[in-house]
Amino acid sequence: MVRKIKAKLVLRLRAEGLTGRQIAAQGMSRTSVAAVIDAADREGIGWDDVGRLIPGR
Repeated sequence: MVRKIKAKLVLRLRAEGLTGRQIAAQGMSRTSVAAVIDAADREGIGWDDVGRLIPGR
């Protein structure tokens, strides 16, 4: 079974100052968390960019 990576959650928790390991402790693999963080860094996006896309925020 393939699990869905919670990229928005990763970016929000990172913006709150959590480390990759602390984020992974929320129920994701460290590899998945690192992949999201690396991709976000590479593309220059963060929670401020993604948070605007969520209705009601």
